[in-house]
Amino acid sequence: MAERHWRIGCGCGFWGDSAAGPAQLVARGDIDVLVLDYLSEITLSLLASARRKRPELGYTPDFIGQVMRPLAAEIAARKIKVIANAGGVNPRACAAALAAVLRELGVRLSIAVVVGDDVSAELAALRAAGVPDIESGRALPLQTVSANAYLGAFPIAAALARGADVVITGRCADSALTLAPLIHAFGWRAADFDELAMGSLAGHIIECGPQATGGITTDWRAVAADWDDMGYPIVECSADGSFLVTKAAGTGGLVTAATVAEQITYEVHDPGRYVLPDVVCDLTSVALTDLGENRVRVTGARGLPATPSYKVSLTYSDGYRCTATLMIVGTDAAEKARHVAAAVLKRTRRLFADSGLSDYRAVSVEVLGAEAMYGPHARAQATREVILKIAVAHSQERALELFAREIYPSATSMAQGITGFAGGRPAVQPVVRLASCLIPKERVHAQVELQDGPGQAVPVGPAPAARATAEPGLALLGEWWLQQGDPYGRRTSAGGLVFLIVLFALLGVVGKHAMNSPFGWHFNDDDNNWSMHLFGQEHDADRQFDQAFGANGKLTIDNPHGDVSISASTDDRIHVSAHQTVYTSSDRDAEKQLAKLRPELNINGNEATLKTQNIDRGSVDLTVQVPANTSISMKAGRGNVAVNGLNGTIGVDAGHGNVTLNKIGGAATARMSGGDFSAHALASTLSVSGRTEDANVSDVQGKVTLEGDFLGEVNVTKLDAPLSFHSSRTTFAPSASPNKNGIPRITCRPYRPR
Repeated sequence: MAERHWRIGCGCGFWGDSAAGPAQLVARGDIDVLVLDYLSEITLSLLASARRKRPELGYTPDFIGQVMRPLAAEIAARKIKVIANAGGVNPRACAAALAAVLRELGVRLSIAVVVGDDVSAELAALRAAGVPDIESGRALPLQTVSANAYLGAFPIAAALARGADVVITGRCADSALTLAPLIHAFGWRAADFDELAMGSLAGHIIECGPQATGGITTDWRAVAADWDDMGYPIVECSADGSFLVTKAAGTGGLVTAATVAEQITYEVHDPGRYVLPDVVCDLTSVALTDLGENRVRVTGARGLPATPSYKVSLTYSDGYRCTATLMIVGTDAAEKARHVAAAVLKRTRRLFADSGLSDYRAVSVEVLGAEAMYGPHARAQATREVILKIAVAHSQERALELFAREIYPSATSMAQGITGFAGGRPAVQPVVRLASCLIPKERVHAQVELQDGPGQAVPVGPAPAARATAEPGLALLGEWWLQQGDPYGRRTSAGGLVFLIVLFALLGVVGKHAMNSPFGWHFNDDDNNWSMHLFGQEHDADRQFDQAFGANGKLTIDNPHGDVSISASTDDRIHVSAHQTVYTSSDRDAEKQLAKLRPELNINGNEATLKTQNIDRGSVDLTVQVPANTSISMKAGRGNVAVNGLNGTIGVDAGHGNVTLNKIGGAATARMSGGDFSAHALASTLSVSGRTEDANVSDVQGKVTLEGDFLGEVNVTKLDAPLSFHSSRTTFAPSASPNKNGIPRITCRPYRPR
């Protein structure tokens, strides 16, 4: 496709969002693609209930009436692609309704639907295999309202490739709506992990509409005057994955590094491993550059292979609920409200007993206006106007109908000042709860259907490194277990034992299938290289670089996969030895991959950069010698880092590996994402942050700052300056022997992630 930027705007962040968003983007956004995100887990359950009552329903009607009917002609004239998950649990019906409206308007737009996310038919097999609820570990519910897999972006991209102007989906990852047109536009493949991660991040930033343009900004006063015309977010994306976040000119809101950063952290449990259907995103190295005029450049997301399963959201009925509200005004309003709530509950419980009904399953009482959310720290007890909110749950609808009838009699039998009956008697509603599980991707079959043509089976973009088939119960149990631990908690021997049991079980099952595989996987005494069978034959190459470099220069290193070792040279030159390794099935492909993996060394005056590429099944081990006074700035992905005998400043951003610093003269910083850290004989300050296993620090003359999550032991000895230590949990063992300045001052307080 053309190497131009693609502008994608999100005009809807949820079902019920303002109709002004799509209209704004179509008229003023200069966009190529309009995406609309309607679905949440509860939305799907509501749509499933609607479809049970009327088979032609089950989609979000707002998409037809508030977006496409008024905007279809302009969308067609501007040649804007539209991608919406408005199909809910009935995307075919949504497409049919849209087609009828377009015929009525005389507008020609090609419509495609993506189906296959409904996995209700697979639940029995998953239950039989022992697949658990991700959150609780309990068995999956027997009766469900809906069960939908989060599909990825590749089926949507396939629909665009077939010429669709409008793509209607059911459940998919929210960010997939944005990633899909980028896959289509730039030809990204399932193994282009970094590009997929960046495209997913772009989608994540805009998926909630104006949340990214100041809608949830902490500095709310900066945008309050523009709330009536908030700008909806736009991403301007390039083929390398980088993008700009902006909004339509002349609209309200604000796009700054702060507003974008606030949205990036929204609903991301682990920024180092944000799991999506098409890729696992590492957001820990994302960089935001504020360009001014509501434009922020985003770079730095890294991608890892996708998991072999989809997440499934299941909704199920769990009794009934009812919520009543009353306004109470006058002196002692808050105290009156609490007494009214107690009296209503006491009366209804007595009536339940008289009628043979059980007690409430749950009760919640809040006095709004008296700072109920602050609990014992509330400061507004003397307020003269409150809203009493009583929410109750019960297994039987009849019980809550009785509760609803007993609310308003309080006006004549309880406190003075009760008012606010305009809403009528509170309604009893069914409770719909959420459960989640994993399903093997091979059990989910996405399909693209053009409104005027037959359906076409479409590959769903499975993870290239996750193709071995095992019994789903064991495979999904293992993946579930890996997701369970507290990300800030300590690993235990019991947990390791469980992991090993699961791991060996998985390997045994995979091995059984492999030995009987039609692909010829046969292991014997002369053919036992598992890496060759799983990833291809190992191919190696060695390269050397030797260039002049200033005595006080700065070297920046970026090595996504492989070890890095740096030490001092005896001359004013940079010496680099690179050992490259790739795994592939042919010599020709190996030559291509090794060529891509060749390190690039660029020197500009006193600054040098050493960079290797991130390719699938490839790594580079770097051994570097530089003048002793060189400063180092390093980004390391998966691999160990060792720096020895340098006098310049050292900065290491480590992905997954150990970091060792020895005999460093300048200030040293390390950001960890797992692995052990060791530092010895440092003449200046040391700062370590992030997530670390064991840490050993000794003989440091400057201040030492340890901040983050330390999952193993921390041993600190022989410090000449204060230690500042912040951690969630650790075993801390300082030296018992004072050094020449005595035992240093230690500051320890609980760590709270910012």
